[in-house]
Amino acid sequence: MAELVMCHTDLSAAIGRPSPRAAHTCDTIGNFLVVFGGWSGHHALGDAFAYHVKRKRWYTLNLCLDETLIPAKKRGKFTASSLARNNHSSCIYNQELYIHGGHDGNKWLDSMFAIDISGLEDLTSGIGAGESVNVPVRYVEPNGRMPTKRACHTMVAAKDYFYSFGGFDGSQCFNDLEMFDPGTGTWTKLSKPHGKKPPARNAHVMVTDGRILYISGGHSGKDHFDDIYTYTISTHTWACIKVPDFIPPAVRGHGGCFFNGEMYIFGGYNGSEPFNVLYCYNPTRIKWRRIPVKSTAGQITRRQRNTFVTLGSEMYIFGGFNGKCWLSDLHSLKYISPDRKMADAAQATLCENLGEFVSNPLFSDVVVTASGKDIPAHRCILAASSNFFMELLQDNQEENHVIKLCGWSLEAVLKMLEHIYTAKIRDFDTYTYFRVCEIMGLADYCKLDSLKALCQESLIQRIDIENCCHLLKYSKLYNADNLRQHCFDFIGSHAADVMNTPGFEELSSIPSLVLELAKLSVK
Repeated sequence: MAELVMCHTDLSAAIGRPSPRAAHTCDTIGNFLVVFGGWSGHHALGDAFAYHVKRKRWYTLNLCLDETLIPAKKRGKFTASSLARNNHSSCIYNQELYIHGGHDGNKWLDSMFAIDISGLEDLTSGIGAGESVNVPVRYVEPNGRMPTKRACHTMVAAKDYFYSFGGFDGSQCFNDLEMFDPGTGTWTKLSKPHGKKPPARNAHVMVTDGRILYISGGHSGKDHFDDIYTYTISTHTWACIKVPDFIPPAVRGHGGCFFNGEMYIFGGYNGSEPFNVLYCYNPTRIKWRRIPVKSTAGQITRRQRNTFVTLGSEMYIFGGFNGKCWLSDLHSLKYISPDRKMADAAQATLCENLGEFVSNPLFSDVVVTASGKDIPAHRCILAASSNFFMELLQDNQEENHVIKLCGWSLEAVLKMLEHIYTAKIRDFDTYTYFRVCEIMGLADYCKLDSLKALCQESLIQRIDIENCCHLLKYSKLYNADNLRQHCFDFIGSHAADVMNTPGFEELSSIPSLVLELAKLSVK
C-alpha cells in the first residue's frame, strides 16, 4: 500500500475565531464545526462558536438557557453560569449538541445540557464573520443511574446512543462504560462485559465506526498508556489489541477521529513535552503508521488538549496548549492520493523548468513593455494563461509582437510573469500590501484569476485597523469580492477604532462603499 500523504492548510486567518483555549470540545454538523467551552489559562469557558467550512467564517453562538425547563429542584443551582466548563465530553443527536460533565475551575461536574444547533445554516446566512446568533439551550434531566462527577472522560455517538468511558474526579480514574439514550434521557451502566476491561484512565482518545469503540492512550494518574482497546457493541466485549510493530509514544490529552475506516491521532503530552505528529491506526491490518504532512504554511505546532474532528473529506485541528500558550488556531488536513502526489511533483518540476524562461530571450517571440523596459516572453505561455493574452495575441498577428502594459510598475509586471510561468511568486510574503494590491490590480486587468486569488488570500491575512479602509478601496477598484467581504467584516467588528484612521476619511471618494458601510452600521 502506497504511503498516505496529508495536505495541510492553515485556516487561522478567519475573522471572528474563538479566544485561545484548551480542553474544549469540537463537533460537526452540516457545514459547521461547533466549538464549546474549554480552559482559557485562567478560568473555564462557557461560550460557543461555529465555523462554516465553505464560507471560511466563524460565528459566535449566544447560548440562551431556557430556565423554565429546569426542574424545580435544580432551579437556582443550574444557571447560565453553570454552562462554563473544561475537559467535558460532547455528542450530537437530533441536531442538538449534548455537553456532559467536566470541571468548572472549582468543582467536578455531572450535569448535562443540550444546545440546539439545527438552524445554523439559515441563522448565519447573510451576516458577517464574527457576528452572533442566538441558539436555545436546555437542561437535560437524567433518568436511570447516571455517571458520577468527572472530567477528562470521552463520549461518542453510535447509532442512537452515546457511550461514555473513563475520566477523573480529583481522586481516582475510572474504567466504567456508560450508555446514554438521548431519546429518553436515560443512563445505563454497561456492567459485566465479556473480555478484560481497559485499565482506568483519563485524557484518552475514544472514536467509533458505529459498531466498535476504539480507545487509545491516556493517563492512569501515574502512568501514560500507549495501548489500544476495542469494545464491540453488539457482543458487549472488550479486547486489548496487540500491535506487533511500531507504536506511537504514550501520551495523554491528544485528539482523535475516525476517518476512512482508520483512527487518526494528533498532539498529546507524555509528561515532558507536547507532540505535533500525525499517526494513523488501521484496524484491519492492526498497524500504526506515521503520516507525513505536506504543507506550505509550516508545521502545525506542538500541542495537547486540542480537538481533532472530521467533516467531509477533511480533518480539522483546533486550539490546545503548547506548554506556554493557549491556542486558537485552526488547521485542516486533507488526504492526497499517491497519484495526486506524483501529479503534484510533475507539475512542480514543469513549473520549475518553465521558470528558467522568465525574462529569457531564448525562443522569445513577443515582448512585454512596462515602465519603458522590454521584457522578452513567449506567446504560447501567455496565451495559455488567460483569455486577455489569447485575444490580444490572436488579433493582428503580424503587428502584435509587443504587449504594452501602461500604468503598471516594472516590478509588478515581472512578478505577474513569474506567476504565469511558475504558478508562484518567490518571497511573496515580504511584499508590502501596496505592492500586492498593485499586482492584484494587474491580475484583474489581465484576467489572471489564480494570481488575483493568491493576492486576495495574502491581503486578507494582513487586514488591520490602519489598512482595512485602503484594502476595501482597492477591493472595490479591482473587483476583489472575497477581500471586500473580509474588509467589511473586519470594519464591522472594529468600527470605533477604524473610524479614527485617515483611511476612513478617504473612503468618501467612493460613494458606493460609503453606502455599503452605512447599511452595515444600520444592521
